[in-house]
Amino acid sequence: MEDGLREYYLAMIPKVESQDARVLFEKLAVIEIKHQERILAEYGSITATTVNRETFVANEVIPAVEGGLTTEEYVSLYNPDLESAAEIISLAMAIEAQALDLYRRAAEKSDNEESKKVLLQIADEERVHLTQLGKLFENL
Repeated sequence: MEDGLREYYLAMIPKVESQDARVLFEKLAVIEIKHQERILAEYGSITATTVNRETFVANEVIPAVEGGLTTEEYVSLYNPDLESAAEIISLAMAIEAQALDLYRRAAEKSDNEESKKVLLQIADEERVHLTQLGKLFENL
């Protein structure tokens, strides 16, 4: 899911004119990689196994953004005007809000305190993403 959102952010970089928007999308794409690394590390900790990224992706990862849809499905569902920075940012905000909800719900269901802590940290980072996107939206 993190990779799907990363792909969305990278795909949006050449579509926006604002340098601030490009920088933010680049930054958010990098953060999604960090989320992937933390999730992989936590998976290894919970399962007491060592698994490399490629094996984990091949066996455990479903290609979708945070709401469970692929990037293409999100764009098709919401049909944003890709020439409109406001619509691109609005869609990113919708996806990030779903990510926040997903991580909070997963944390609530977790019986593992360390996993709960990691999931809540990622949820807080998604909240920061929403704030950053909101500020960018306000500056349009």
